Amino acid sequence: MARPGRNRKQARRTKAGQLSRAGAPRHDHGTERTAAHKAIYGTNGCDAIGRAAEKGLLGADCAARLNAARGIAKAYWAHYGEHPIRCTLGGGGGGSGGGGSIEAERWLVAKLEQVESKGRDVRRAFDHLCIDIHPDQGPPWLDRLIDNDGSPSDAMMLKLALVGIDAVCA
Repeated sequence: MARPGRNRKQARRTKAGQLSRAGAPRHDHGTERTAAHKAIYGTNGCDAIGRAAEKGLLGADCAARLNAARGIAKAYWAHYGEHPIRCTLGGGGGGSGGGGSIEAERWLVAKLEQVESKGRDVRRAFDHLCIDIHPDQGPPWLDRLIDNDGSPSDAMMLKLALVGIDAVCA
């Protein structure tokens, strides 16, 4: 019997009276666009650096560059992000803006200074590719390169971003 004031859900029930889960969809795979995106990029389609890696734009040191860029992005958003990063398993713990350890902050600042030392244009291209959040598409110059419509200035932006990533890898 349902609680007062709450309608009983109309569905098939098991012998014990619980709602039956037989025939219920187990996993939502998203839209056709999402499926096409995953078919192209696999699990690397969630950020700009991953899409560039899947299309072969990172060069010979692809794995090292990808790992370095994602490491910097994770540290950056854990430290400077607005919202805390929380563990889905834990209670109240988790990192938030400015709450990390001093060593982690020093490491991040040192890495970003290495990129900054290569010039303002390198830092801007590095931020576009590695730090800025582009979950489905973007930055525009990378999208043009992926679609093979890139101009020489788009190729230059990628080259500058790779200079910044290489500075972090060194």
